[in-house]
Amino acid sequence: ATNADDAKPGFRRRASRTVSHDTASARASFYFHHITLHSLWSSTRKDVDMDTRTVEKEILGLEEQYWQALKNQDVDTAVRLTDDACILTGAQGVSRVDKSTLKQMMKSPMYTLHDYKLDDAHVKMLGEDVAIVAYKVHEDMTVEGQKVDVQAVAASSWLRRNGKWARARHPEP
Repeated sequence: ATNADDAKPGFRRRASRTVSHDTASARASFYFHHITLHSLWSSTRKDVDMDTRTVEKEILGLEEQYWQALKNQDVDTAVRLTDDACILTGAQGVSRVDKSTLKQMMKSPMYTLHDYKLDDAHVKMLGEDVAIVAYKVHEDMTVEGQKVDVQAVAASSWLRRNGKWARARHPEP
């Protein structure tokens, strides 16, 4: 069974076995690339997850440092961890506070924080340089001479500028 095409120069008949081999080769190549891309995506995703978890731990550590600074009345640390012109919310209302005003407020506080405990903390990254942290807080404090035991829910916003995180919004204790 010869065909007229067989006589044409450069013509080569493909046997069905060859077509089948080419198809199998194409499938194998597709699966190899699919698996390779999936592996690359997975490892990249794991790197992103690890980076996010690392930043979340950093934010929680900074939040803890801030509360410890309030407890210890460590004005310098609290000011260092606060963004200039941060937003402060609490029983006194809402205000925009620059670092010098915060420093003055902390030097003559209306309360004394004796102890605190942060629980059930959640960090949400809103971008590479913006995070919010929300948590339950138990505060043992004295306000205007009266001992107060406070259970509250609080949230702070953190902003990274020039590689350093600072609280851009935070609650009053």
